[in-house]
Amino acid sequence: MSKTRRQTKEDIVDELISRKETDFDLTDKEQKALAKILSDFLSGIHQRKRGYVYTHNRIMQETSAWFEYWGYDVAVEVPFSMGKFDAETVRFDLVAQKGKELVVIEVKDMMNKRDFGQLNYYADMLQKTKTKAKLYLAIDFLEIDDAMDDETAMGEMVKEIMEREHIGLIFVDKIICVICDNYEQLSLQKMPDLQIYLEETE
Repeated sequence: MSKTRRQTKEDIVDELISRKETDFDLTDKEQKALAKILSDFLSGIHQRKRGYVYTHNRIMQETSAWFEYWGYDVAVEVPFSMGKFDAETVRFDLVAQKGKELVVIEVKDMMNKRDFGQLNYYADMLQKTKTKAKLYLAIDFLEIDDAMDDETAMGEMVKEIMEREHIGLIFVDKIICVICDNYEQLSLQKMPDLQIYLEETE
């Protein structure tokens, strides 16, 4: 997969995307600019019709492809056990590893309360077994608006799992992937990890 950059209309957005740091504070102007570009991509994703969402398998494939592009070794349906005689065993959808960095990814095609409970359980398993891994929920990029809206029940649950359980969110599409390690990045107070695939145009 080749990635190329195209000049954006707003210099500030171009600067934000090109920055490597993910822990700096954004100004109000930068937050608005970043929100605008995300909104533009949300409304204009290539070959995506309104109301059409990715299936579980498609989200898994696209997420795996992004992490492989970044140099991770990615495994699918990885069993993980806790307790004697494998009393508690789960299967993580994706596990990505690069060097000592370990990433566990649960994939969902829709967000609901039951899924958040499952993520809490996974986070507890990783903590109890002292497994040093970052846990993420990967969902369709089209869900980003609902996840960012903290005035809805869904938005409140997203905020809770990110702040209490330190679970990250990955919003994935074929041409864009946004990774939020924490709620400050999701709420655009800090810069999320934003990767964009743009084909070269004449």
